[in-house]
Amino acid sequence: MFIAKNFLEKKLRKHSAAHFRFVGLMCLLPAACFLLAPQNALGQMASSYARPAAAVDFDQTIGMPPYVFRTYQFAAAPPGKIRVEIFIGMVNDILQFVKISADSSDETQYRAQYEVNIIIWDKQKNPVDSRNWKRELLVKSFDATNDRKKLNLEHAAFDLPPGEYEVALEITDRDTGKNLRERRPLKLTAPEEKQLQLSSIVFTNPAPPTIAAPRDSLLRHFAAITMNLPVIPRPQNEANASNARDLVGAAAYFEIYGATAGEKLQLHCQLLDWRRQVQEEWKETLQVTETPVRHVVDFAGKIKQAGLHTFNLTVQHDAEAKQKDVAAEGSFQVQINAEQNYPAVASENKTLPYEPLRYIVKGAEYKRLVETSDAARDSLIAAFWRQRDPDPAAAGNQLQEEFYRRVAFADKRFAAANADKSGWESDRGRIYIKYGPPREVHHQFAEQGAAPYEIWLYPDLDLSFIFRDKAGSGDFELVNR
Repeated sequence: MFIAKNFLEKKLRKHSAAHFRFVGLMCLLPAACFLLAPQNALGQMASSYARPAAAVDFDQTIGMPPYVFRTYQFAAAPPGKIRVEIFIGMVNDILQFVKISADSSDETQYRAQYEVNIIIWDKQKNPVDSRNWKRELLVKSFDATNDRKKLNLEHAAFDLPPGEYEVALEITDRDTGKNLRERRPLKLTAPEEKQLQLSSIVFTNPAPPTIAAPRDSLLRHFAAITMNLPVIPRPQNEANASNARDLVGAAAYFEIYGATAGEKLQLHCQLLDWRRQVQEEWKETLQVTETPVRHVVDFAGKIKQAGLHTFNLTVQHDAEAKQKDVAAEGSFQVQINAEQNYPAVASENKTLPYEPLRYIVKGAEYKRLVETSDAARDSLIAAFWRQRDPDPAAAGNQLQEEFYRRVAFADKRFAAANADKSGWESDRGRIYIKYGPPREVHHQFAEQGAAPYEIWLYPDLDLSFIFRDKAGSGDFELVNR
C-alpha cells in the first residue's frame, strides 16, 4: 500500500462499527453448557451496539487486488512500430480521501487527488516517450473510500519500434506527497514477415457475436487479473446438480497478424490451473474475413472453480502447415461473488439452524441436539438463543442474526466448486463463523507453481490463521494448526 487514509478516522470507524463482529463467538459462548448457562459478557457487549456490522465488509477485503499494472502489445498503425497499451488500476482503499463540502449544498463528499507519470526509457537509459496527467475522484460516503471491489482505471498508449525498454511508473498523491514507483522491463520483438503473430491476451467481458467495435473500445472492459463471477447453478436434471457450479462471464480478447482473408485458422485453447494442469481443452476453427483478425474466446461454461487460471492459446494455419504455429498465454484470477440475501440462503437449507452450532456447542449437548426430533430440536435452539439474547427488550436477537449471517455468508463465499462439503463446513467457513471477518487479509494467488494462500489477522484477539489451497480446487485448508 502506498497511500494510507487518515488513520484516526479509520480507526474510530472500525472500532465503533466493526468491533462487535471481530469478537469471536467461540470466545464468548460457553462450549460445555447448552441450556443452563446464565447470560454472560456476551449479552453486555452485544447490547452496547445498535447493530452488528454487515459481513459484506469482509467481502470487500478479498475483492479486487489493491493495485494492478499491466502492459499489452498490439500491432501499431505506423509501419515498423508496436502499440504498447498500459493499464493501471487502483482501488479506493489505497487512496487518500479528504472530506469536503459540495459547492452548492451542505452535502459531504470525499475527494482524492493523484498524478500519474509514465516514462519509457531505452536500453541506454535515455527517455524515449512519456505521459503525465492528474486525476480527481469524488465519492459520497466514507464507506466508498474503503471500497476494494472497483478498480479506478488509468490508461496510456505508446507506438514504439522493436527493442528493449524499461517502463517507469510513478503515482503521486497530491494531498500527502506520498508516491508509488515501479519500473518494469519491456521487450518488443519485430514480427517475422508472412508469419502468424499474436498480440497480448486481454481478459475482458464477453463481446457481442460480431465485433464491430474498435480495439480501444473493447479494452475499456479491461479486467486485469481478477474477475468476480456469479455462481450459476446447473439445471436440476443434471447429476449432483446441488453441488455443481458453473462460473460464467469471462472472455479472452486477442489479435492475430499475418493471416490471409479467406483462409481458415485452427485455435487450440487450454485452461490451466495454478499447477499448470489442464482443466479444460478445446479447439475452434476461425474463418478469416478481415485482417488483422480480432477475436474473443468466451469462457462461459468452461470455468468451474475459483482460483488462478492460465489461458494457453496456439494458432496454426488450417492448410498445409509449413508455416510456424504461434502461441501466447495469460493468467487471471477468478473469485465467486457471495449471495448477499442471507435470510433467504439460510431458509433454503433446513440443517443450517443447528449443524453449524457444532462450532460453539460441544460434546453431549450437541449430540443431544442432533439426535432429537425436529420439533424438540427447534425448541432447544429457540431456548439456546433466547438465553443468549444481548437485548431481550429489542426486536430480534442481534447475536443470533449475526451468527446465521456468518453461516449463510460462509456457505456461499467459501464453497469450492468440486468439493463434497458446504462452504460453512470448510476451514475458512469455520473460522469465519467463530471469529467473524478478519481485520486484515493477505493473499497470494497469481504465481504459477505456488499454492494460493490467505492469511487472516485478528489483532483484537491476537490470532492469525493461514489457509492454503493445496489442490487448486478453491478449498483453502487451515495449515497453521
